Amino acid sequence: MCSAVLMHLPKEQLFDASFTIRRILRDKGRFLMSVPLADETIDSCSNRDSSGRLFNGITPENFQLMFERIGFSLISRWENKDTLGREHRRWAVMLFKLESDSGSRPIDTIESVLNKDRKVATYKLALFRALAELAMTNYSLAIWRRDGNVSLPIENIAEKWIEYYWPIFESEKFIPQIQAESEKGRPVAFRELLSKLIEASKLTGGLSGFASFAINSRNRELTKEVSLIYRRLLSKIKTTLVDGPIKHAGGIGEDSVFDYDNGYIVIPHGIWMELSLMGHWIQDATILRWGELTAKISKGCIKPSEVIDCLLTVPIPEREIYSAKSFYDGLKQKECVWSGRSISKEYEVDHAIPFSLWKNNDLWNLFPTSSTENRNKKDKLPENFVIKRSKGTIVEYWKLMRERYPVRFEYEAGKFSGISFRNNKNWENILFANFAEAIEITAIQRGVERWQPASFSANGADRTNSRKQTDAECDDMPKITIRFFPSLDVACGFFRHEGSFLPHENADFAESIDVDNPHGNIDPSRHFAVKASGNSMDGGNAPIKNGDMLLLEKNEGGSVSNQIFAVEYRDEFGGTSYVLKRVEKDTFGQYCLVSLNKDYKDRAIPVNPENMFPFARLIKNLGKQG
Repeated sequence: MCSAVLMHLPKEQLFDASFTIRRILRDKGRFLMSVPLADETIDSCSNRDSSGRLFNGITPENFQLMFERIGFSLISRWENKDTLGREHRRWAVMLFKLESDSGSRPIDTIESVLNKDRKVATYKLALFRALAELAMTNYSLAIWRRDGNVSLPIENIAEKWIEYYWPIFESEKFIPQIQAESEKGRPVAFRELLSKLIEASKLTGGLSGFASFAINSRNRELTKEVSLIYRRLLSKIKTTLVDGPIKHAGGIGEDSVFDYDNGYIVIPHGIWMELSLMGHWIQDATILRWGELTAKISKGCIKPSEVIDCLLTVPIPEREIYSAKSFYDGLKQKECVWSGRSISKEYEVDHAIPFSLWKNNDLWNLFPTSSTENRNKKDKLPENFVIKRSKGTIVEYWKLMRERYPVRFEYEAGKFSGISFRNNKNWENILFANFAEAIEITAIQRGVERWQPASFSANGADRTNSRKQTDAECDDMPKITIRFFPSLDVACGFFRHEGSFLPHENADFAESIDVDNPHGNIDPSRHFAVKASGNSMDGGNAPIKNGDMLLLEKNEGGSVSNQIFAVEYRDEFGGTSYVLKRVEKDTFGQYCLVSLNKDYKDRAIPVNPENMFPFARLIKNLGKQG
């Protein structure tokens, strides 16, 4: 269905019109609409043009919200010039898809499930909190089924329940979790077993409470008594899950949202996608409601804040890094995982994914860093090129850590990435791919600031030695030979039409060049050199001038936003250009190729992502050569 008249309807008629469109369309139907952008020829008082036609003034963003509220999703948006040649008018065109003819979105279904709860137990809240957390941090455990839905091991949810209910049951004050529960009355189905586990864990020595239990469990060092209690507890929680929230989580319709299939909870794909995208906010919402519901169940004897304090208890403290610290202390030689520099006795253990984001003390997430780099990194996430450049060091530490703590490392890495270590000769690459992906997704979804070592400037240039080197120092600098493509000038000022020429596909056209390699992190199979042409990137803290030699790294995936890339761009006439630009997204998600020179005309060039291939990331400006 198409429409180019909604902008002429009075505002009070728009909802009925949009609702009628929804009724006419079938499930997954498409709706194309156009709406004018700001037009100075329309009278701001009467909202009419010179011909007397009404323009309601509704913006494209407002239309998008209106349609998404009733079950549509925006597939694409673009802007067009006026086909009648009116220079004062431009059009925003939007393509929507009707996701559900019921009008409900997955997030509405989640809200409906929680609202329809009879408010007699906290189980549904615990289930959704666990699903949201697993969707954010352990999504590799999910199995996509042929019907498009998702299966998740119920045991992983049961483990999360132990973590959530532990501080509640450990509290000195009795905190009921189901209606009519009291110290002498009907208890939560698994309260007795979890209370026994809490008590038994206090006698195991070492850390107190849940941290002691969790570390011993991951190392398979639980006593026979504790291990038996734990197995019985898991079984009891699984039964409670299946007979409770999984069976009775009815949404807007009458049927349960979830299903159970031989040890797995089956989740509709739309719900899983919503949990994956909004999991952080859903977790916060369930915690708040959990506190409010507990206060209601206790008839006011327990304050919501008391429950929330329990639910926000960090299960394993941030500084519980004894195992990793002990391991790294024992290494005779080690280097900072991010800068590649050798580090002495004075070093710190860094959470690659900051503890403030994931509350994660797994061994695969802990690395040695210099004190300076660790202080500078703080709660930031490393840039994608830093992660990939450090892959060799990361994997080597993982291999050594696995040798030292095989049971715990395999448990934690397997739970994170879904890896089965049995006869798996490629586990390092699989784990690293999941590691790099998790950092990128977390950075995007949480809006986390990115970081790179102090020895690297904004465009990746090595600043290890800020003073000018003498000829003797340059002669002593370790060097490595890489490919240089003299016939490929990447445009830093204008588009150069050269025909298709991707460096990694045209090695025969390459020459050789020696470049400094002080940290041994330049790899000839991934890195190559080209020469800049033009001055559009001559700006910012790390200007690139005409004729500068540039060290590039072949793009092997990951985020490209807010980084400098060599881009192959194909225009509408079939011409191919090679440019060096900063890749950014505007407020509408449109990719732009941005110049750093503020005096340069057309600093931001919008491009269609289908015509843009960022084939190499800028690592270092080598300056003028020879």
